[in-house]
Amino acid sequence: PPRVCTRLVCDTQTRRLVLFGGDGQSLFLSDTWLYDTRSRTWSISWAQGAPPPRAGHFTLYDPGTGLIIIGGGYDRDGARGDMWGYDPRHDRWQKLVGEVPHGWFIAADIDPERRLIVLTTSTERPEDDRNCDEQFTVRTTYLYRLEKRGLIDETAPAQPRRIQLRRSLAGAVDGALPDSAREAGMREFLDAMPRGRWVRLPDAGRRAELRTWGSCSFDSGSGCLVYWGGGHCGYGGSEYDLYDVAANTWRSRPLLPEYPGRVWHHGINLHGVTFSGAPW
Repeated sequence: PPRVCTRLVCDTQTRRLVLFGGDGQSLFLSDTWLYDTRSRTWSISWAQGAPPPRAGHFTLYDPGTGLIIIGGGYDRDGARGDMWGYDPRHDRWQKLVGEVPHGWFIAADIDPERRLIVLTTSTERPEDDRNCDEQFTVRTTYLYRLEKRGLIDETAPAQPRRIQLRRSLAGAVDGALPDSAREAGMREFLDAMPRGRWVRLPDAGRRAELRTWGSCSFDSGSGCLVYWGGGHCGYGGSEYDLYDVAANTWRSRPLLPEYPGRVWHHGINLHGVTFSGAPW
């Protein structure tokens, strides 16, 4: 399946390319795919377990252990710090010992002779007051020494392969369901609203995503403000949000927005469509 923000590496012993996880635009993935360079065919791994879904992680091949090693990255809840090893010969994932330094995007490679993984990442400082300070600037370098003894975390078996929706189902409905008290409060607010003066609305039951360069229009038939579009350094989802004036809350449709999360950080544009062909 198509994806962004992941890495493809080569297992030189079996002459196969290995791909794990990534950002599927509407969900984070945890599947493992193998490309046989001799037969030129793709196949999916049927390993019993896999690391949790993520994107933006590092991936490398260690010829000393024969493992494909992934670590770090991010998911819907933020940065991840776990590290995992995949054995292509036995089709098996195992959790590795160690915590990966957090960063929006991380890059790593291996020095096989010195048995060192070299990783670069970004770290936010207290004086940073712009998102781009954290996302663009690479400031920190880390080393991880690989030792076969004690490398596998035997206490943490691989988990069943799964996906993670970009927006949780609870996050899509929390604060958006009917609320008689909130609706009554909104009626009182509108009745008492002065003429000829701007006033701030009461806090809505649910907030919409912050969109930059988006558009909106009021639908008098439904009494809702329709809000869509946006991109660059703001939210770039393909769905739209509705502000229901009478209910004083935002509602989102559909539940599975598609957008290439964090792709813009490296200046990548997708020519106006998502993987499913929806506008972006």
